[in-house]
Amino acid sequence: MKNVKLILLAVIAMLFLGTGNMSAQEKSTVIIRVYEEYKTNSHLAIISPDGTLKSIDLKNMKPGNFYESDNNLIVIQSEIDNWKKQGFKVDGISNTTAVTALITTIILSKEE
Repeated sequence: MKNVKLILLAVIAMLFLGTGNMSAQEKSTVIIRVYEEYKTNSHLAIISPDGTLKSIDLKNMKPGNFYESDNNLIVIQSEIDNWKKQGFKVDGISNTTAVTALITTIILSKEE
């Protein structure tokens, strides 16, 4: 009977320890969406782990002259690097092309 109690106590202890480890493996997520449009409203939308939204204006694409909007790459890279310095890693990238826009979504995460 004493052995059964010890085994039961060990199982209960393992369950509680296992539950504690699960919460330590939660992920924080950052979503960066890049809207690059012809002539109007190009911007970055960044949703941080706490749910706040930040927007950064970008240069608009112009037909036949993409060099001006190439500077957007510097802004995008800087934002990604900022989150990577905080321990986030890029989980995935998705890109959609519409008639007058490029929309790119970048998802970063880190385990807490």
